[in-house]
Amino acid sequence: MSQTQVLQPVQGGALALLTLMISLGTFMEILDITIANVAVATIAGDLGVSPQQGTAIISSYSIACAIALPLTGWLARRFGEVRVFVAVVSAFTAASMLAALSTSLEMLVSMRLLQGLAGGPILPLSQTLLLRCYPPEKRGQAMGLWAMVVVIAPVIGPVLGGYLVDHVHWSWLFLINGPAGIAVAYTTWKLMKNHESERKPIALDRIGFALLVIGVGSLQWVLEHGREEDWFESPKVLAATLLGLLAMAYFVAWSWSEKEAVVDLSLLRQFQYTAGVSMLTVGFMTYYASVVVFPLWLLLVMGYNTVQAGLAIAPIAIFNLIFSPLVGRNIHRLNPQYLSLISFSLLSLTSYWSGSFTLEAGYWEIIMPRLLQGLGMAIFFIPIQSYMLSLIANERLAAATGFSNFSRMLGAALGAAIGVTAWDHWAAQAYVELGSRIQALDGATIGYLEAVRSLGIGADGELAVAEQLVFKQAYMMATNQFFHACALIFALMALILALTWAWRPPWAKQPVLRPRVAKHE
Repeated sequence: MSQTQVLQPVQGGALALLTLMISLGTFMEILDITIANVAVATIAGDLGVSPQQGTAIISSYSIACAIALPLTGWLARRFGEVRVFVAVVSAFTAASMLAALSTSLEMLVSMRLLQGLAGGPILPLSQTLLLRCYPPEKRGQAMGLWAMVVVIAPVIGPVLGGYLVDHVHWSWLFLINGPAGIAVAYTTWKLMKNHESERKPIALDRIGFALLVIGVGSLQWVLEHGREEDWFESPKVLAATLLGLLAMAYFVAWSWSEKEAVVDLSLLRQFQYTAGVSMLTVGFMTYYASVVVFPLWLLLVMGYNTVQAGLAIAPIAIFNLIFSPLVGRNIHRLNPQYLSLISFSLLSLTSYWSGSFTLEAGYWEIIMPRLLQGLGMAIFFIPIQSYMLSLIANERLAAATGFSNFSRMLGAALGAAIGVTAWDHWAAQAYVELGSRIQALDGATIGYLEAVRSLGIGADGELAVAEQLVFKQAYMMATNQFFHACALIFALMALILALTWAWRPPWAKQPVLRPRVAKHE
């Protein structure tokens, strides 16, 4: 196959089926990132461990996934994109079945590690296969469906997870992957087994791989456990951070000039790709931080249960379902700069709107900004993805999508860690400020306590009621501050796009970026 050839192994209904199955594989993998979050306490209780120990169910998956993601490019070049995709989907499915049968925390964590290692390449390879199956003028449609899945799956995860835990059993969090995984692997292999990508006998860059495992593993551990360890007050967190940064620094220095590096950093020499990855990472980091803090606020402050909190987030999917295919179908006619400018402006407006809530906010008042957020996300992924990948040759798509998804997931982990930490910190500051007023017994406090006392609540009870109100109000103030910070970040990104002419319609304006290995052949 030539380097510029567009692969079209199937057409018509078969192509539609293949697109559906590949997207289902993406949905399955992303769903598992969030579906178990709501079930940690339940699973820990069933397995006889503490909830703190149970968090390893989440961290083991994310660490393994983060390590495996950058390996996608090497795996695809060495064994073929179709073979690797079918293999990792099959391995992911098998690990899911074994996770459902786990009888101890050690077994479950081990299976989650295998899930993460297999699941890491699914996301970039699904994107790569979709891009290869469609001609350039129709790739936007495929990316529209892919982007829709990426945004909707994390929203559905907590809702579905909460329902399964409450009404069936936590093992179904993993059992549901069985039928989906089998269908995806079988259909993809059946339709594409004779249309494999070019393979090259490339040896594994063992030094780069070791540095990658140490660096990513250490930093991901810090992001997962830093908050409970009190961040840099803990010698363990400090040591893991220094080890991770040092390993990643050596990794970048090694990979930048290594001909057969496990991660092809020469992609970053292409400005268009680097700009797209940067925007994608920062934007998704901010979005994911809001997706994590928002349900926590509903659960801890507003008194929602898990399913109610999930349903409050679900409206993000409505406009995304409507507009993602439309944007994808017409992306080749549009300027990605303008679409991204609109997207960041909408996301900034949504965040600012969410920062105006009070403790009296009703359900419909809360979900209205989520509708607008869904519209902003519908035009977020596709323009950036189309922009940054438009100059990448087909044989480098797996490496390019692998690295961009790695950066996006690392940004998501960073956003979640920073977002929750900042939220807690601002709440603690507000709690001290509000608590000092109770101790001073100012006029407003005296009036409130008298109102509580008139309900027949005793002295001890009235103070408990006041303390609970202070707690909720402190976290409400922190929530407003958090969303205002998100609004500022999105506004700054919109301003950068408005002030620069670097982002222009990229199609047919520059030569395609070729593999650097071709220089040595």
